[in-house]
Amino acid sequence: MIYLKSVLFGVGGAALAAVLWITVKFVLPMFVPYVVSRIMGTGGASGARITSDSIWIAALVGFTIAFAWEWLRLRTT
Repeated sequence: MIYLKSVLFGVGGAALAAVLWITVKFVLPMFVPYVVSRIMGTGGASGARITSDSIWIAALVGFTIAFAWEWLRLRTT
């Protein structure tokens, strides 16, 4: 049962890490220059590119950290 709970927690951690990675790597580089250009009153364009490889790596790291954290927490109790 500890492994099942840890895997489910790891899947949640993977999803959270992937969403966070997409936000940091894709949304912010497009949104921040837009806000700055609106404040300065200048025009401009911005772009961002993200590959699925980096999203998979972020999800794998998130899964590993969340799985280990939950497994160690459940094992000690």
